[in-house]
Amino acid sequence: MTSTRRWATLVGALTLVLALTAMPAGAAPPEVRWTSPSQTDPVLRERGPLRGEASDPDGGGIETITFTLEPDQAMEPDDPCRPSIQDGDQVQTYAGSPAVSFAVRVNLPCNGTFVATAVVRTRPASAFDEQNQATAVLRFDAAVPPLPVSGLRGKAGSEPPPDDAPQEQVPPPPSEVDEVAPDDGADDGDEDLVPQVVTLVWDPNPEPDLLRYEVHRAAPERPFWPIGSVEAGYTRYVDDLTGAKGGSYRYRVFSVREGPGSATEVVVADEPAETAVDVPGRRIATGDETTTTTQAGSASPSRQTTRSGASVRRSPLTTRDTGFEPTLDFGELPAPAPGEAEGEQPQGDPGDDAAIARFDDDDDPMPLDLLAPVAGSLVLLMGAIHLRHLAKRASESPDPVDVVVEG
Repeated sequence: MTSTRRWATLVGALTLVLALTAMPAGAAPPEVRWTSPSQTDPVLRERGPLRGEASDPDGGGIETITFTLEPDQAMEPDDPCRPSIQDGDQVQTYAGSPAVSFAVRVNLPCNGTFVATAVVRTRPASAFDEQNQATAVLRFDAAVPPLPVSGLRGKAGSEPPPDDAPQEQVPPPPSEVDEVAPDDGADDGDEDLVPQVVTLVWDPNPEPDLLRYEVHRAAPERPFWPIGSVEAGYTRYVDDLTGAKGGSYRYRVFSVREGPGSATEVVVADEPAETAVDVPGRRIATGDETTTTTQAGSASPSRQTTRSGASVRRSPLTTRDTGFEPTLDFGELPAPAPGEAEGEQPQGDPGDDAAIARFDDDDDPMPLDLLAPVAGSLVLLMGAIHLRHLAKRASESPDPVDVVVEG
């Protein structure tokens, strides 16, 4: 009996020693790291999920990963730029895989600096193991380009819409001044240029941190060049092409948003919206008719006037001095005499016609040095005619009668 108890006590002690020897001293924590963005390149440059990797070196396997996302600076809960993790991605569950790659879908309405956290929990490898966990924290900058502009369309017309969209004009390049923009240094002509504008409209972008829209234009056979910008909140740009060459004008609109650092760091959309607008040639108003030409023209910086509800550029007319006062009221012409056809001039002395022709001929006026001899000849002729008339009257009078008076 005593011997049996001794053997039982010895076996129990050996079993306890073996169990204590086989128990692990402590399981190693899991490993987790962010890959996009990462600690070495902490910048998010495109839309998409945050990515990373996790593993369990003890072989128990990954059980869950919990994610959080917060702004680097304090932000109100109702701030439109506040980040968040999409539903279903806050906690991700795995079936004890020893190594996993994860992707977290996030909402980043604005660019800026944010802090992402991943907490990994593992399964125990044995009954003697405890559940381990590890945490990976990533501070990163979001520098994501805005969405490309959508719905861009353009229309050429003579009257711009109401000017309620603040827009900044950029001077055209020197190579486009003569082909596109009106030349302010041109001489005044005798033509009235009809206003010609292209109105661009597009759909608004959704980014709360959008700064502006930049507009580029390419004239016919010309490269693109920035011509202006529109501040965020407005979706229309008016391009004045009065007096410009006709043809197909191409336009591009870029969206620009803030960068992660400050308002001076901007990010531009990679793919702009593009459209083409056919613009008539240089249009000249002539009374109730409008003449269109496709040749390059320029408008002078003259005054603005209104015709038929449309604003046109008017230049002073060049007139020829004929020596007449244009403000005299000559009245209406007399009605033609009976027997004369309308528009037919009455037949008169050919000398009169010759005198009128000489008077109207501005290119060959009578020299002033011939006027004095002609006038003197006329005076002598009139004097001779008068003396002849007196002599004739004297010859026709009766002989004188002598009267004798006797004393």
